Amino acid sequence: MEFDRKLLDVTEAAGLCHLKVSTLRRWVGARRLPFVKLGRRVLFRHEDIKEMIEQNLVPALNGLAVPIGKDNGTEQGDPVDSMVQMK
Repeated sequence: MEFDRKLLDVTEAAGLCHLKVSTLRRWVGARRLPFVKLGRRVLFRHEDIKEMIEQNLVPALNGLAVPIGKDNGTEQGDPVDSMVQMK
């Protein structure tokens, strides 16, 4: 095991993931991700945070967009229309 990367504290790891610190602490309590416990401190390896991000990556649908309109069953004026952006 190499120690060339710095361990991240809860605040740093939460910032890297764009999560609230409370969310990360809840995940630690539920053992949803690996952590290092040194005394009272909870730390994370950078590679574990990176792996968690990659495991939760949702791939794109090859850049395909579904047009909105009556042809595909969605009527004009549907609230969903305002949420979908076409390229």
